[in-house]
Amino acid sequence: MTEKKARLMLPVAKPVPQHATLKLTIPAGLHAALLHYQDAYREMNEAELSMDDIGEYILRQHLRRDKAFAAWAETRGIKLEI
Repeated sequence: MTEKKARLMLPVAKPVPQHATLKLTIPAGLHAALLHYQDAYREMNEAELSMDDIGEYILRQHLRRDKAFAAWAETRGIKLEI
């Protein structure tokens, strides 16, 4: 008879994706808008969101929605991991 192993009900954790550093110089007005976005997130969700997380989210959303870029990548056999 085989023994049943006890296990947690939590799902298996996915590996954390490797991150690269990206340094940007942006216009002051854009930086101010990102700071306001961070403030709005804090007020609406009662939680902190780092500027890195905001930048990653915005870039990821843009790249996912850009159909022309996706088509370009597909014609070159590039698998986008976004």
